[in-house]
Amino acid sequence: STDVWTGWYDNGQKKVVKEYKDGKKDGVWIRWHDNGLKKFEGTYKDDELIESTRWDKNGVKITIPPDMVDVPRGTFQMGSNSGENDEKPLHKVTVSNYSISKTEVTFEQYDKFCDDTGRGKPDDEGWGRGNRPVINVSWQDAVDYCKWMSIQTGNSYRLPTEAEWEYAARSGSKRTGSKYSGSNQLDAVGWYKNNSGFKTHPVAQKKPNALGLYDMSGNVYEWCSDWYGAYSSSPKTDPKGPKSGSRHVIRGGSWDIVNYYCRVTNRLRNFPDDKHYYLGFRLVQE
Repeated sequence: STDVWTGWYDNGQKKVVKEYKDGKKDGVWIRWHDNGLKKFEGTYKDDELIESTRWDKNGVKITIPPDMVDVPRGTFQMGSNSGENDEKPLHKVTVSNYSISKTEVTFEQYDKFCDDTGRGKPDDEGWGRGNRPVINVSWQDAVDYCKWMSIQTGNSYRLPTEAEWEYAARSGSKRTGSKYSGSNQLDAVGWYKNNSGFKTHPVAQKKPNALGLYDMSGNVYEWCSDWYGAYSSSPKTDPKGPKSGSRHVIRGGSWDIVNYYCRVTNRLRNFPDDKHYYLGFRLVQE
């Protein structure tokens, strides 16, 4: 049997129409903003979202989900015995299949989240928004965005683990052993202190690595899900870092730092509520 459920805002405006068949999402679902403009229209079949379109409160179509790149399961040597002490020891790590966003999350993408949830928008430092990587976001802000995107799309998004981040930066199974993500010459693949003009730049302007990922060295540091801690020398499969800690891992280097800190093995850490003009994030989809 088919059931239709309708919800309303307090102001009398229709909020949602949902269709079910035998207890499952089946048919057309429509949501409206409280100003009467359509927010979402999607078609479900047996609880699975087949297709959908979304609009913001001004009636502008929202293009999501983000472009993702598949990273097949693989094993690699994580870390470096010639870098900083916290990059040691070089150790064997296996990661399962996942997908990672082709670019860092942009202001355009993040601002849609702010508009939809009513939260304040982060400062762009006067450099511009649009296709520049979002900055001045805390670890929790990034996690909240992942949750929102998961709800919007029906997919499961989260921050990358540190191991997933490094494996992707090394180009996964296509890795070439380059110092930076995609090259031994940072100017070719990343924005850093010597070429940035002391500001962020729109994503995907430099060359990608062999997986097709942009800006994993330079432009902005990126939050990882892990608490920061020392590496183990024993082989690991899908490591997620320490169970607790005070600071989370950030990776990749940024526009305001020298090339040494943009290496694919370099590690840094920030407190979860830190917000900086050199720090953003990208997504992983399971």
